[in-house]
Amino acid sequence: MAYSTWSVAVEGGSLGGLDYGGAGQDLLFIHTAGMCALTWDPVISQLNGFRAVSMDVRGHSLSASAPVTDAGYNWRDVLTVIDELGLNRPIVIGHNTGGFMAVAAAADSPERFRAVITIELSLPLGSRQEVHDDLQMAQSDEFMDDLCARFGFGQVVASQEEVEAAAREQAANSSTDWLMAGAGEAIAEETRYSFVQRPDGTWLHTPDRATLQRLYEIDIDAPYFPTADLYDLIDVPLHLVQPEAGMVTLTPPEVEALLQRRPDLHVHAIGGAHLAHRSHPGELASIIRFVAEDRYEPGA
Repeated sequence: MAYSTWSVAVEGGSLGGLDYGGAGQDLLFIHTAGMCALTWDPVISQLNGFRAVSMDVRGHSLSASAPVTDAGYNWRDVLTVIDELGLNRPIVIGHNTGGFMAVAAAADSPERFRAVITIELSLPLGSRQEVHDDLQMAQSDEFMDDLCARFGFGQVVASQEEVEAAAREQAANSSTDWLMAGAGEAIAEETRYSFVQRPDGTWLHTPDRATLQRLYEIDIDAPYFPTADLYDLIDVPLHLVQPEAGMVTLTPPEVEALLQRRPDLHVHAIGGAHLAHRSHPGELASIIRFVAEDRYEPGA
């Protein structure tokens, strides 16, 4: 699908992403750590009648120059993009860690949002300290080694021919890696997009390891923290999308408890696994249309 690129300046670098154009309700898409703005292409291609924009998170692709200092404050980038691109109360769609960014931004400035849709965002009921400890485990060398080896993050190659080889390797790996289930050949396209050329002429597969680690560093005293208490701070329509084989999903009792806590919440079930937006884009596009047209009732 046709798109143009955009860039806005931030301290230390710039944020970038893709603008698919269009007229109608504004949509803003935010990927999870390790993915990229291009990951939403299958969904956006089914959303004629909307103006769709996707952003690269700090340290990724077109936002590679923007440093990550504390991931707990990356939600401010969502507000920056809304303001700088002139988006009018967009529906913001975020995947996993991108969902946290969307929810935190909406908690801070609800007047800027029409609604928030998250995919695979299950904010835990534990205390801040418990969740902070879990996040520190996610920064471990073992976890980072697995991610970087699995997806080639931080890989440096000398030529575009080697970029292409890396892209084809990722596509081949997707057929046997449950985390990439449903991505298929499209993961090669995302891999190409995620390589950025460095000043010395080599190519870096973003994000690098240090960026990945920082994306799990959230100040325990941050105003918005990824625990279930954050749900109570949202004053805009909030929709949770759960892939049937997702990596982070709520159990039926957890859904019931959450609906008792937030009766106005809506929980949607779709097919697919962690990359459900790629394997089942039509289902997600339908949910976005329902939200935009207010054709839904709160509750599961």
